[in-house]
Amino acid sequence: MSDVPRAGDHSTDHHTFSLVQGGPLYQLLRRLRLSGADLQMLRRRVAVILAVLWLPPLLLAIVEGHAWGGAGVPFLADIGMQVRFLIALPLLLAAERAVHQQMVGSIPLFIKRGIVDDAHHARFAEAIASARRTLHSIPLELALLAFVYVLGFSGALLELSDAAWHSTITDGRRTTTWAGWWLTVVSLPLFQFLLLRWYVRLLVWWRFLWQVSRLRLKLQPLLPDRLGGLGFVSRLSAAFAPLLLAQSALASALIADQVFYARASLSDFPLEIAGVGIFLLATILVPLFAFAPCLARAKLDGLAAMEVLTMRTARQFSRKWLRPHATGEPSLPDDPDLHSLADLRDGYELVCDMRLVPIGMPALTVLVVAALAPMLPLLLTTFSPMEMMSGVAKLLF
Repeated sequence: MSDVPRAGDHSTDHHTFSLVQGGPLYQLLRRLRLSGADLQMLRRRVAVILAVLWLPPLLLAIVEGHAWGGAGVPFLADIGMQVRFLIALPLLLAAERAVHQQMVGSIPLFIKRGIVDDAHHARFAEAIASARRTLHSIPLELALLAFVYVLGFSGALLELSDAAWHSTITDGRRTTTWAGWWLTVVSLPLFQFLLLRWYVRLLVWWRFLWQVSRLRLKLQPLLPDRLGGLGFVSRLSAAFAPLLLAQSALASALIADQVFYARASLSDFPLEIAGVGIFLLATILVPLFAFAPCLARAKLDGLAAMEVLTMRTARQFSRKWLRPHATGEPSLPDDPDLHSLADLRDGYELVCDMRLVPIGMPALTVLVVAALAPMLPLLLTTFSPMEMMSGVAKLLF
């Protein structure tokens, strides 16, 4: 039977944890039947939120004549606007579902696999309880709303040209359109609230991983995951890929707006592109380094134990088979002693290959692709598809 509990199973609640369950918005969505206990109804949730954040500006822009013309940057030509709400926003919501499904099945494995020492079960449960208290905090979410409104995190409307769908210029004076007001007062602040809420969750996740890494962890260096039994942490990290994809897509769209409408060049943004990729990967990978000391300790202990066992077995083998014999040659290939030496060699190689950070190549590849792939279409602002295909053909052939 699998040791992974089903989502929604509350029989081990004190050892089950999800970054995206709880909080006033979560409870509100459940009361409005836009979410289940395990973040179901994703399509309904996306549709309703888009109907509030994206549809009204579109309708107002149509009424004002700025939807597909009549302005320097019409509504439907605003790349940043469309990507922010039609791509990044659904991905932020999809990331909640992906992370929740992995997390409720993975966190109990610290206990079920015996990784957390029995004496530290209470501290592990307290780390979960502390994270839950933060995530369920009503004042915290109200503070985030206050931050995006009172402190003006939503900022002024992005001025890509002398006139755009969200503002008009008459006699040198800029006037915000009704669609622009909806964007400023409703759409942008609420989108940024959802994004900031994710960063609060990541901070909670960082703290939780650090607290767990400071417990007495019983890692097994001979396990084939080469992570002492922490392979599920790597798989869990890959679940954050939609979050990275959403932010990278938004950054790419904002750069594209500058290239198309502000006469910028892609060569003006090398540091921004590299910085976005590095920052996004760091938000997921850096907290995993908290496990490096305990993984290094487990690896050193495992190597020492394997060396002692290998030495003992090699001596026994030598005493039995490497002395002069009066009779004929022994049949070594079928002897169990020889197989024991081979098994010890394989085990020693497993310990030697043990990694010091709980991230595997498949999970790392997923995260790198999510962080960088949305930047690739920016190349089309500099090179035509035919030029790119020609360059690739020259490299390959």
